[in-house]
Amino acid sequence: MIYIHMQFRFLLLLSLLNISYAFYNLPIKKRTPTKLNSHFSVIGTKIKDKDILIKSLYDLNNDFEIYDEPTLVLGYNEEVLVDLAIKQKNNKYLGFKLKNDVYTLVTDLQFWEQTVPVEVFMERLNKKYAIRTIYETCLEEGYITDFVKDNLETGVTEIQLSRYEL
Repeated sequence: MIYIHMQFRFLLLLSLLNISYAFYNLPIKKRTPTKLNSHFSVIGTKIKDKDILIKSLYDLNNDFEIYDEPTLVLGYNEEVLVDLAIKQKNNKYLGFKLKNDVYTLVTDLQFWEQTVPVEVFMERLNKKYAIRTIYETCLEEGYITDFVKDNLETGVTEIQLSRYEL
């Protein structure tokens, strides 16, 4: 039995997956939402995998009430059908709609009721999504996670993985 112990630094994995933007603790850039209708905002993402998106949302907040089915997101006298919805405490929904093979966040910012502004929410979601993508890819390749270490000062996450080959 050959034991191969590989320690990957987070930056190496990022370059392999081409999603390194989500792993640095960069200053949060204010995104200019695109207007869908008069009150709805659409915020673009690079998120493509619905299952990893759902897991990432639960990583952000395991109390989220997520609906993995077409759901109407209601705004001020308007509605939009989304593919995935999160029910907020104010009983209003924010949703993700698949468009051109990527999910976009659809919400009426007037009813935004998260603990952080939408820009911070999206930065955190992108990071969780990138980490989840690494986990899923490594599992498919036969790696197991030894440990995960978050550096709160730098915002860098280090993951140590191992793989045993016979």
